[in-house]
Amino acid sequence: MCVTVYVELVIFNNLAVDLLLEIATLTVFRRKIKWWRVLLASILGASVATAYPLLADGWQFAIRILLAPAMTLVFDGFHSKIKGKSTVDKKDVIRREIVEYFKRLSVFCLATYLVGGVSYGINFALGIDVASYWQFGVVTFALLTMLIIVRVLVVGFSKNAQKICSVKVCVSGREIDTRALLDSGNSLTDSLSGLPVVIMSQSAEKKLLRDESLIEGYVSVKTVGGESDMPIVRLDGVDVKGKKYSAYGALSRQDYDDFEIILQNTMF
Repeated sequence: MCVTVYVELVIFNNLAVDLLLEIATLTVFRRKIKWWRVLLASILGASVATAYPLLADGWQFAIRILLAPAMTLVFDGFHSKIKGKSTVDKKDVIRREIVEYFKRLSVFCLATYLVGGVSYGINFALGIDVASYWQFGVVTFALLTMLIIVRVLVVGFSKNAQKICSVKVCVSGREIDTRALLDSGNSLTDSLSGLPVVIMSQSAEKKLLRDESLIEGYVSVKTVGGESDMPIVRLDGVDVKGKKYSAYGALSRQDYDDFEIILQNTMF
């Protein structure tokens, strides 16, 4: 039996599905989309899927095991930097990044199996191999477009709902003017001094901290994603709308889209 397979159709459908799965995974974890990474991972997936039927059994087995981990690493990758950190902090950062990576990989694989299961179910029930028709890719691209639109709208609404203000933060003689989020949910307080704790992004940390010796301890932070310990440093001052506060800064080791500091709720 001879079956005609159009290479361009395989590439088109796989690109569409890979893009949808990657954007969906990033959306679940509220990760920022880096389009060059997403496109590169999709091209990788489509290329391997196109060559897959022509490969020997051993290569096919290796692809089934390694393709999803490789694509997950490409479309999102690791975000935290370990250069200049102490050995303990490096281990903590690496451990946290590995855990987050496997979480994203699990969601990506589950979404892949879900799409494959739906395709197989339609094939079994109706005798139609939807993946072999160009309409499958078109519908997938339509779903992808809807997902992106919803994501943009949600981000837009959340930014409008957020209260952002300009602040000055000073650490060990270094000062920056930046944007801060007025977060009523941040009630962090240093247990020894009673001072409020603001949360600093990775970019703010790079601008303000000369070295790791300024770290005085750790503060436990609970979020919807779990509990983590953030290093804290004593700030010389935080100027919010002309009023100066004494505070500590917790180093989140991640960046935010529209601000660099999250203020504690007693500071506004």
